[in-house]
Amino acid sequence: MAKIENIEDQKTAILEVLSHPGRLKMMTLLDGSRSVNQIAELLDMSQSYCSQVLAKMVEYNLVTHRKHKLEAFYTIAPEHQKAIETVIEIARAYARAEID
Repeated sequence: MAKIENIEDQKTAILEVLSHPGRLKMMTLLDGSRSVNQIAELLDMSQSYCSQVLAKMVEYNLVTHRKHKLEAFYTIAPEHQKAIETVIEIARAYARAEID
């Protein structure tokens, strides 16, 4: 699948990716550059699952990656940073409201 160019499709992809609790948690860790192994360890998920999810996010142009030696490091794509941060903040606010 080619990277998503249409802005409406990009918005839909962002919401689709962030609609799953595991993927949302993964995106919250990408406030900087992290390796697949770091993400998997922090979320207590398999490296294989994290790699698959991150590959889909790269495919959707939501995250970027760079290789260093044998590891790949991921970060939120700059053009989606603000939108993803907004969705994450909304999710956090909702979670706080549920607790109160």
